[in-house]
Amino acid sequence: MFSNETAVHLPIRIEGAMTDVLNDVPAGAESAPQNWAMIYRRAFGLDAEVHPGSGRLVVRAGKALAALTMPSVLGARVRGRLVDMSGSAGPIIAHPRSMRWTFLTLPADADLTDPLLHAEMFRHYVDIAGVNAEIALPSPGFLQSDVYRLWTDAPVGDYRPLAGDVLTAVRECVAAQGMR
Repeated sequence: MFSNETAVHLPIRIEGAMTDVLNDVPAGAESAPQNWAMIYRRAFGLDAEVHPGSGRLVVRAGKALAALTMPSVLGARVRGRLVDMSGSAGPIIAHPRSMRWTFLTLPADADLTDPLLHAEMFRHYVDIAGVNAEIALPSPGFLQSDVYRLWTDAPVGDYRPLAGDVLTAVRECVAAQGMR
């Protein structure tokens, strides 16, 4: 199965729109959670907020954003399929401690509330974030020192793959492994 294989982690890339936004952040304030929430909102269209209890950066799943979390080995295969299909896999968050990846997607083309879909994905250890679920984002600077979350593929503008494309890639990868 996927659990015995090692995760693949790529470094965060801070370039393009993020660099432009950083020019507007006051000197010395780069690591303040509120500033990073603003960067995620302005540069990447992620409606990030600072969680009041933990100070972590979060975004909520809903009409404009969905999230699929899976074992990192399956995630690496899915990422490869998406890159082969469209040239990009979209923003992907790695969770090094649990060896899982979260794909941030557009939910528009799939009914992510379908219980049969949840059952199908559950068999492959893929979780679909429910509506209004909090999705923790990587927190650069001092918040990142605990290494709970890293960008495998950092956001590029407001691009996100369609949820249906990620689901199709999951199915193809699982079929290629001979799993049901």
